[in-house]
Order: sequence, then C-alpha cells, then structure tokens
Amino acid sequence: MAHTVEAARADPPGHRSSAVPAGATVSRVALTLLETLDRAGIRYCHWKSDPRGIDEALSGVSDLDLLIDHAQAQAAGAALARCGFKRAVATPAMRHPAVEDYLALDADTSRLLHCHVHYRLVVGEPYLKGYHLPWEERFLATRRPAASGSGWVPDPALAMLFLCTRAATRVRFRDLAGALFGRPGIAPGAAREHSWLRQRADRVAAAAWCTELLGARVTPAFGTLLAGELTLSRLLAFRRSARDALRSFRESGPLAGRLLAWRRELAAGVVKLNRRRWRIARPIRRTLTNGGVMVAFLGSDGAGKSTLTRALAALLAQKLDVFLMYFGSGDGPGSLLRWPLRLARRVGAGLGLGWRPAGQERAARRSGPVRSLGLVLWALTLAVEKRRKLRASWRARSRGMIVLTDRYPQAQLAGFNDGPLLAHLATHRNVVLRALARFEAAPYHWAARHPPDVIVKLTVTRETATRRKPETGAHEVQRRIAAISTLAFPGATVVQIDADRSLEHVLRDVEGAVWSHL
Repeated sequence: MAHTVEAARADPPGHRSSAVPAGATVSRVALTLLETLDRAGIRYCHWKSDPRGIDEALSGVSDLDLLIDHAQAQAAGAALARCGFKRAVATPAMRHPAVEDYLALDADTSRLLHCHVHYRLVVGEPYLKGYHLPWEERFLATRRPAASGSGWVPDPALAMLFLCTRAATRVRFRDLAGALFGRPGIAPGAAREHSWLRQRADRVAAAAWCTELLGARVTPAFGTLLAGELTLSRLLAFRRSARDALRSFRESGPLAGRLLAWRRELAAGVVKLNRRRWRIARPIRRTLTNGGVMVAFLGSDGAGKSTLTRALAALLAQKLDVFLMYFGSGDGPGSLLRWPLRLARRVGAGLGLGWRPAGQERAARRSGPVRSLGLVLWALTLAVEKRRKLRASWRARSRGMIVLTDRYPQAQLAGFNDGPLLAHLATHRNVVLRALARFEAAPYHWAARHPPDVIVKLTVTRETATRRKPETGAHEVQRRIAAISTLAFPGATVVQIDADRSLEHVLRDVEGAVWSHL
C-alpha cells in the first residue's frame, strides 16, 4: 500500500517527489479516464509531451494537466464523473480562469489523483498565469498519440514553441537573483521536456510555428533554443524578442497582475501555515462542489481512531481544505482551561487524592469533597471546550470544508465514551448543582440533535483492544466496545470498519468509505 501512516507523517501534505517513486504504477483510474474521453469523442491532449512527465501525471505523482476542447466542456465533466472524479472549486484567491479541478481516489495505490482541466492555454509565472495563448485549436488539430499509447500529446514542433513560451513567461525577478547564486532558474521538468522534444521536433516546422504565432522577429531567438540546451540566458533572449507579441496576450496590466500574484502567494503561504500550525475554520485553497462534510471516527481504545483520522486528513489535505478536530478528553489537543486541572490531577494523585473523570459512576460513589469538586470542574471545562469545538467544526463544514473528528460528543451514555459526566446531578436537591448539570449537558444534547454526516465505527475484539491498550484493562475495554455498538445517530450514515486487521488494510477501507460519501 502506497499511503501509510508513516508516509503521511514523513512528507508534508501536498508534497510530491519530482520523480516517479520506485515501484509506482500508472493509475487504472487515470487510464480509464483517458479511454472514456476517447470513447466519448472528446478532443484532448496532455500538456506534457515527454513520457516521464506523462507517467508522473498518470501515476498521481504530479497533477494530470489536460487541454480539452471548450465546446465539449459539459461532456468532459460527465466523463470525469463517470470515472469517479469529483469536481473541486478553488477559492477566489487561488482560482485561475478556464481551469477546473477534478479529484479521484485510486483505491489500488491510495493516491489522490488531481486532474487539471484546461479549456484555454493559460501560462505565466507561478500564482499568476497572466497570459492566454490562443493556440488551443492548433494544439487539438495537430495532436498525435503519445509514445506510451496513453492518450494524446501535441505535435512536437508546436509543443516545443509552447514549452519555451511557457518557460519564458514563468521567469521572475527572484529567479534572476537566484541565478547569481548558482541556482538554475529553470524548473528541472522543463529542462527535461525540452531535451526530449529537441530530439523529436522538426526544426523547420517549429520555426514556422514561431513565425506564424509570435512573428518573424522572434524566430532567430527561438532557433537558438531549438539548436541547444534550455538555459536561462537563451530563455531571456527569447522573452525579450517576444515581448511585443506576448503583450497582446496579457490578461491584466503589470500592476494589477503583480498585486494578484502577491495575493495568491500570500494565500498559499497561509495554507501551509494552517496545515502545520493554525486551525482556521475557513476554506483557503479548494473545496468540493457538493458542500462540506463532517466525518466522525468512533471506537473503543485500541481501535486506531486518532491514527486513522490523522492519516486520512494527511491524504485529503494534499488537495482540499480539511479541518481536523479532537473531541476526546485524553491526551489529545485540548483547551488551555483543562491544563491546570490536568496538573492538579497529577499532584492530587501523588497525594492520594486522585479522581478519574472517565469513571463517573465511581466518582459519584466517592463523595469526598476534593474528588467531587475535581469532577465538577473537569466536567464544566470539558463542556465549555466541546461547545467551542462543536461551533468551530460546524462552521468549517458550513463553509464547505471536510471536517474529520476524532470522537464525537453523545448524550446516550452518561459518564464515559464522550458523554456528560454530571448526569447524576440532574435531579440533585441542590438547585445550583442541577443548574451546573444542565449547563454541562447542553453541548452533548446539541451534538445529539446535530450528528455528523458520516459515522465511521471502528470495531475491534476485546483481545485486540487489550493487546493494543493494555493499560485500559480487559473489563473496561469490553464495556466500551459494548457501548460503541449501542450508540445510534439518527440521520447519519454509519459505516462499520473491521479494525482488527493491519493498519494498511483498515486505512484503505476507511479511505474508500469516506471518499465515496464526500
């Protein structure tokens, strides 16, 4: 299995290697898509021409960039849907004109395939893409089968002109400054594709394309790129000669374009920080068109809730806005309010005054004032925290994000399994204690009225759970397993996953089940 928990932790979400990993195979989902487009008579071709670039795209290592006839946009969308691709919408700060995003999960490799559908040839520097080259019809009219037999590629002569123009418009001032310190200034993929095309493109035909599309003034500088390697100096000479021709293809003025590029780059930086440090309940990159979805993972100790939730979040966050939330009361992320209580509990345990917030029945029988006070304070701070987390999670869902929760509050079982801890005080003769019990129970009852869209119940046997979490104890493990099986969430889709198996098999089932409900 390609996607494991270890792999998800080793690479930041969204990171992709520049080369096809050893043993990586072409995705059957991607091949099916190309075959479906052909059968539907939809004209398309790859942006990349060299076999390695195409293999990377079809393996899910890089994005699959396809130019599709804009007159067949509706038919293309239907073909993508039939192949299991879901439409995603970029936020305004990250959106590019005439480009659509489609995502699919390859169950064989657990890779998230990202198909960039281009209806126009929009190129330019990163985060801007400020030029529209009106060459789409020429691309599609002169396309030819790829050498590997996987789809269509542009005519090599036209592809060479397009590659050089795209590379020239990508060069920024920072690339020029970096070249002074020994940096290449040109993406390795562009240099590799140029080398491949230079051996196959008809130079006379390529020069003719340049004269027709950019003007005779540009042809001599383009000729040096045809004859030699792709270097920054040759690329800059080509860009200088093509400046007047490219100016008519600009989609915004220099100032407006610069401000837009900075805005998008800033948004991209916020995305990275949000994934690693922040917890902003707002879409920053892209969301699915059918709206947000909340998925909650339930299971007894040892079922792998936290591990699976984090691994799934790492996979989906490569391309989508994901909001990860921990609703438990254990060692997971919690509010600052609970930190002093945790410290006090450790100190109290050392003095023989310990109390167990998870065992409400036992705490009720132990009527010592210190233990009772500790339980009440713990329950109240936990209720405040759950109220805040519920509000943030549902806000993220309403904004279109995928919300993944480790546990979810419930009001069916008091005292444990994320249920209210002060239910035994609801009928107490003391009016203050009754009021505290009502306050504490409020977020749990709210959560019961507003269940997640999907509940993933991870089922394990007592033997497996005890082996994985021996500190819990066999009796308590059995008690929690029985409790999980009785929890019901009317209105939610419940998916049962056998978590007794290896992590790789369980994770694959979880990915498939959740993706099918997004």
